[in-house]
Amino acid sequence: MTDVKNYSENESWERIYNVLRGVNPNDQEGYLGQMPHNESWARIAQLLEGSLGLSFNPLNTITDEFGGMYTWTGTVTMTGITAAWTRISGSFQNGMIHSTNITPQQAQDRILIGSAGTYKIDWSISFHGSPDVEYMLEPYFGGVGAPQAAATIQPASSGSAVVASGSGFVNTSGSVASYAMMYVKPSATAWFKILSANVTVRKVNGEPY
Repeated sequence: MTDVKNYSENESWERIYNVLRGVNPNDQEGYLGQMPHNESWARIAQLLEGSLGLSFNPLNTITDEFGGMYTWTGTVTMTGITAAWTRISGSFQNGMIHSTNITPQQAQDRILIGSAGTYKIDWSISFHGSPDVEYMLEPYFGGVGAPQAAATIQPASSGSAVVASGSGFVNTSGSVASYAMMYVKPSATAWFKILSANVTVRKVNGEPY
């Protein structure tokens, strides 16, 4: 059982105010609890009203920075893929509604990320492939794989579709442009064709879930 810390009334309200404005109270310099609770209440009210010039931005929430790319019919059959990570290309046709700093570039089969932070990536792909081969699919972010969001699946037959999906959190420094892309790695030389796919990214405030 986690021990419950006992805060003073003043410190409790000051911590609530900090969380509501998106600041981890434990990261704040100085001693918490010096702000009178009536001042904390006033600041909380003004924060929710928007009169402080700050946004109501609780920790661990997804922002409005998002974007994605998808397809509903595969356009390219990738043949002769060896047992190595290969970027999925030629199959994404559309970009979803997107926000500042996130730009779907479906012609390049990637999503451009232009600001630093933590991002949640979700993907789902239906495809045809070789029935005697296991396929591992994994998103790459800034050239680095995200194994926590990977999935492995094997088609039952050459004509049967299979669906793989995954999600996870990735980070970018923002110092250079980063790209979210999907990669595939078969267990042996094989072919691969997307039937439908959906890849989205959303920026996350504070710490990942």
